[in-house]
Amino acid sequence: MTDNIYQPPASELIDNTNQIKIYSPNQIAAGSFWGGSIAAFYFLYRNYVSLGNDHYARTTIYIGSIVTILIFAIIPFLPDSFPNLILPLSYTVAAQQICISTQLTKEDIQTSNDYTFASNWKVFGIGLFTLMLSLAFIIVLLL
Repeated sequence: MTDNIYQPPASELIDNTNQIKIYSPNQIAAGSFWGGSIAAFYFLYRNYVSLGNDHYARTTIYIGSIVTILIFAIIPFLPDSFPNLILPLSYTVAAQQICISTQLTKEDIQTSNDYTFASNWKVFGIGLFTLMLSLAFIIVLLL
């Protein structure tokens, strides 16, 4: 320690420029709830690509497309008494559990030297974009 009060304290710099950015299960859950089913499958897809699992990435695109089309197809036929949170909670919890079981957990990402967390702002932005995309699709269907 020095006597210079204007010198910042010494700290170890962490270089994470070579680390691969991964969405944590909680980020996937938050982005899925905020951005809809399209966001849920996008976050899972990006993680599979980042982890180098191309087979699961392609499968996620196929299943995600089918599930999203089915969700948009059944929404007009749901009764008015159907609880509004059932569908968002179901694909949010499903996406989070898929991430936990087939990808990395939060603890795995924290302790890894190869991976780091993706930005929360990126999760928010992608969620907002997919929310607007879903709303535009619904408006087109209603017209």
